[in-house]
Amino acid sequence: RNDLFEMMNAMNFLDMKRPLNVAIEVVGKKILYMIPSEARVYLNQTDLFTPEEEEAIMATIRSD
Repeated sequence: RNDLFEMMNAMNFLDMKRPLNVAIEVVGKKILYMIPSEARVYLNQTDLFTPEEEEAIMATIRSD
Protein backbone atom coordinates (compact mmCIF):
# COMPACT_ATOMS: atom_id res chain seq x y z
CA ARG A 1 0.00 0.00 0.00
CA ASN A 2 2.74 2.48 0.89
CA ASP A 3 4.55 1.72 -2.37
CA LEU A 4 1.36 2.44 -4.32
CA PHE A 5 0.88 5.79 -2.62
CA GLU A 6 4.53 6.71 -3.13
CA MET A 7 4.20 5.85 -6.83
CA MET A 8 1.03 7.94 -7.03
CA ASN A 9 2.86 10.91 -5.52
CA ALA A 10 5.69 10.48 -8.03
CA MET A 11 3.25 10.16 -10.96
CA ASN A 12 1.46 13.29 -9.79
CA PHE A 13 4.75 15.19 -9.48
CA LEU A 14 5.81 14.03 -12.96
CA ASP A 15 2.35 14.87 -14.37
CA MET A 16 1.80 11.29 -15.61
CA LYS A 17 -1.98 11.51 -15.96
CA ARG A 18 -2.90 8.08 -17.38
CA PRO A 19 -0.93 5.93 -14.90
CA LEU A 20 -2.07 8.18 -12.04
CA ASN A 21 -5.71 7.76 -13.06
CA VAL A 22 -5.27 3.98 -13.15
CA ALA A 23 -3.72 4.02 -9.67
CA ILE A 24 -6.53 6.23 -8.37
CA GLU A 25 -9.06 3.79 -9.80
CA VAL A 26 -7.30 0.89 -8.04
CA VAL A 27 -7.45 2.69 -4.69
CA GLY A 28 -11.07 3.68 -5.31
CA LYS A 29 -12.05 0.08 -5.98
CA LYS A 30 -10.22 -1.06 -2.84
CA ILE A 31 -12.07 1.38 -0.57
CA LEU A 32 -15.45 1.16 -2.33
CA TYR A 33 -16.92 -1.42 0.03
CA MET A 34 -15.07 -0.39 3.18
CA ILE A 35 -16.85 1.29 6.03
CA PRO A 36 -15.57 4.81 6.70
CA SER A 37 -13.37 3.78 9.63
CA GLU A 38 -11.69 1.07 7.53
CA ALA A 39 -11.14 3.51 4.66
CA ARG A 40 -9.58 6.04 7.06
CA VAL A 41 -7.14 3.39 8.30
CA TYR A 42 -6.32 2.29 4.74
CA LEU A 43 -5.74 5.89 3.66
CA ASN A 44 -3.92 6.71 6.91
CA GLN A 45 -6.33 9.54 7.73
CA THR A 46 -7.15 10.86 11.16
CA ASP A 47 -10.70 11.62 12.18
CA LEU A 48 -11.90 14.68 10.36
CA PHE A 49 -14.57 15.59 12.91
CA THR A 50 -14.93 15.54 16.67
CA PRO A 51 -17.25 12.81 18.01
CA GLU A 52 -19.92 15.47 18.58
CA GLU A 53 -19.65 16.77 15.00
CA GLU A 54 -19.74 13.23 13.62
CA GLU A 55 -22.87 12.42 15.63
CA ALA A 56 -24.56 15.61 14.39
CA ILE A 57 -23.74 14.67 10.79
CA MET A 58 -25.04 11.12 11.27
CA ALA A 59 -28.24 12.48 12.87
CA THR A 60 -28.76 14.74 9.85
CA ILE A 61 -28.22 11.83 7.47
CA ARG A 62 -30.65 9.61 9.40
CA SER A 63 -33.36 12.30 9.38
CA ASP A 64 -33.26 12.70 5.58
